[in-house]
Amino acid sequence: MESTGTGWISNYRVHSFHCNNRSIMRVSSIAKYLQEIAWEHAESCGAGYHSLLPRNLLWILYGLKIEINTFPEWNDDLIIETWGKKYEKLFAYRDFKISIEGRAEPCIKATSTWLLVDSVTHRPQRITPELHKIPALGKDALPEKPGSIDSIHTQDGAELRKVVFSDIDIYNHVNNTSYIQYCIDSSPYLQENTGNIASFDIRFIQESHLGDELLIKYCNSGQKILFFGENTRTGKEVFRACAGLKLVNR
Repeated sequence: MESTGTGWISNYRVHSFHCNNRSIMRVSSIAKYLQEIAWEHAESCGAGYHSLLPRNLLWILYGLKIEINTFPEWNDDLIIETWGKKYEKLFAYRDFKISIEGRAEPCIKATSTWLLVDSVTHRPQRITPELHKIPALGKDALPEKPGSIDSIHTQDGAELRKVVFSDIDIYNHVNNTSYIQYCIDSSPYLQENTGNIASFDIRFIQESHLGDELLIKYCNSGQKILFFGENTRTGKEVFRACAGLKLVNR
């Protein structure tokens, strides 16, 4: 890992446990690497987990959009780059590029939205200038922000998913990357076409915790599959997501 002065670059190897049954990297594994390098970069700037926790502050991922040109495969060596893009009111934006070593063009590009929240109340906090320690470069991996995702009006299927201990992260709630895997696990069609996923866009709305039960609904809409996750105990929406496919064989 190294600082580029304003951004951050790390090298990773794709191991077998990052891959699905086709030896290509799971979308949830891609998201885990993006989350990890974001933390590394923020910590190097003095605005990461260990730096902010004494102030009762946490960065929370609010939205993530991943565009996949080529899936990394088992044993590929990856070069992952990230940088802060800009600050806007309550939001901080961060972009990413993933390249396979030896290839010129990135195989994956991503953009993300983050909130700074109080670790006790979990209420969003204003990102004041003294917290702008992560430089805002203003350049894009993807030009658009993670945008709104359509709601589901009809559904093609649904699955109940109980939150288990392995889903819980250091913040004591379900890790954001687990919701991506929940979506893929709930849709047999998406599992069959996992290698054709061209994009994955997800919005995180409410936390869920150990023992919660989530109802995950999905709707096949052309070359998109929409997902909606609801906490059955509270009735509140937890997340919504959209998987875009390169092609649809029906």
